[in-house]
Amino acid sequence: MFLFLRLLLAHFIADFPFQTTAVYIIKVRDKHGLWLHTSIIFLMSALFVYPYWSYPSIWAYLLGSTLVHHGSDAVKLILNKRGNPRHHLLRYVGDQVVHVATAASIMLLPIGALRLEGGGPELWTKFYNSDFWVLYGSLIILATYFAAY
Repeated sequence: MFLFLRLLLAHFIADFPFQTTAVYIIKVRDKHGLWLHTSIIFLMSALFVYPYWSYPSIWAYLLGSTLVHHGSDAVKLILNKRGNPRHHLLRYVGDQVVHVATAASIMLLPIGALRLEGGGPELWTKFYNSDFWVLYGSLIILATYFAAY
């Protein structure tokens, strides 16, 4: 659960506050723009699993989960262009369910059972190592951006 919560927060940060209007416009207008967004997803996820960097399986997981994210967003973009506009919210929620399920899939891997606490500046360490604050951060971002949707 420890690793899942950090991946979830990384996803919410990358998918909401770091997906600025400019990034979103590039994502939907340029055929390669989605790679910018998924690169941000990959980098944010990598930052939030920094205690696990010495494990090759985390890099394989990050690559796989980033490709799943890319595919899910690509399908959503195609459906949004071709589909009924009234179903936009349903596609958005479905896309987020795929992303959360992908983050949760880390718990199926052996590395998902490891709890490697992070170090660094004291405030960051207290935040990173606290499931409460990590989950709270995720819920704040989700509530803020979903309510604005």
